[in-house]
Parts: sequence; C-alpha cells; structure tokens
Amino acid sequence: MRTLTRVSAAFLLLDVCDKQPLMGASILVDGERKPFISKGDGHYVFINLEPISHEYEISAPGFRPVKRNIPFPPGVLPFVLALHYDNGGEKIKSMPYFKFVLRAKGKLLKNTRFSLTMESSVPSLRVIENAEKGASFLKISSSFQRSMLYQEYICSKDGRELMIMGYNWESGMYELQKPLEEAVQQGSLLKPRWNLETDEAGVVVLPVIGSFIQKEEIEFSARLDKKEQKIILGPSGPGCEMAKVDF
Repeated sequence: MRTLTRVSAAFLLLDVCDKQPLMGASILVDGERKPFISKGDGHYVFINLEPISHEYEISAPGFRPVKRNIPFPPGVLPFVLALHYDNGGEKIKSMPYFKFVLRAKGKLLKNTRFSLTMESSVPSLRVIENAEKGASFLKISSSFQRSMLYQEYICSKDGRELMIMGYNWESGMYELQKPLEEAVQQGSLLKPRWNLETDEAGVVVLPVIGSFIQKEEIEFSARLDKKEQKIILGPSGPGCEMAKVDF
C-alpha cells in the first residue's frame, strides 16, 4: 500500500475591487518561507508540503495581510482570496466605500473576522433560468462585469454559498466554482457576501465595487459566530460616516 507523504496547495490572489491578479505577494507557511511557483497570473503554488494542516500568512504591498488555516486534505484548489486594501492606505482614498466599527458589550472587536452580506435586492443578482443539481453554470440577469468574478454569493432560497469563477460569452452563462449540490430555482437572488477582518481599532473598510454601486440605501447583515445584526446605510462615498455594529 502506498502512503501519501507530500501534498500541494495553490492560491489565487486577487484585488478585491477589480479582481485583477496580484503579483509580488509574500506567503509564509507555518511562519517559514517555503519555495513556491508564481505563474504571473495571481496563482501561487506550493508543492512538497507535509500532509497536515498548515497556516498561511499572506501579504502584498498596499493590502491588508491575511492568515488562513488550510485543513488536510485541502479540498478544492486553488483557494481564491480577494485581498482588501489597507484601511488607511492610498488605494482606498479615491474610491467609494463603507466603513464599519465592531463592538461587543462596549469593547472594540480588534482583529476579528466576521461576514457581511448585502441584503438589498437591487444590487443582488437574479437567476433567470432553473439550474439542475450537478450543473456548473447559471443564467443570471446581469451583463458581465469582472468585479462579479471570484465573488461569494448567498442564495436567497436556501442560504447556500456559491462562487462565480468565469463567464462564457457564447452562452451568456456564469461558471461556478463547483457543481451545484442542489438545484437552483429561477427567480432566486444571489446576495454578495464578504469575509472581513477588523484592524487594531476595530475598523474595517469595504470598497463599493462594480455592479454593487447604487445611490439608494443599502441593507447589510453582519454575522459574528451565531450573532447577527442588520445595518441600513445611505449612498457610499469617500469619507463616508462610520457604521457602528454592536454584537
């Protein structure tokens, strides 16, 4: 019997706004530098790793560093990570954004991960054709924008997670990261969701990207562990008022 002694891991690193690939990133594996292959298109591939869980520390100039614990076996490859801008950096100053500060029982939640879902129907995507179980493509009522790619969505019908990976120009359908485990009904809304992390001041900034920009109020749902808070914000813009989220 052969025993698996080494494994590989792969990342696709992207700019959170335009989903362009990030080059020049630094990645530590369990706090150490390991050799990797950079393909020049945002892909970073590690080979010859021990077959155990590993912690990856990922950083790139102008972006907030992230840590990810990848279990063994790793599952679907590559891991897609859209890196967010430094809260006080130059990139964020010239674009519309939303700013949030998190608290719990009056204390700031520093370096805390949480999810943020856009609940408003106007900026959400609508499925316009039924998709059967096992399908890898969806027909969506939206013209193609690159900012929609590699974005996580929550299906309004059942709360499942979906990620759009590509677009087929001939069929006008969007490619999913993995085949559907259950059918998706026509009329279902796909609500964009982001996994965010606050800084040392308990603050996180979310750029408003592509098809999600609008001039009306937007409702968000912030979720931390099993706690959830609803937030209604006005139109976004540079220097916008900070939204306070109390769990």
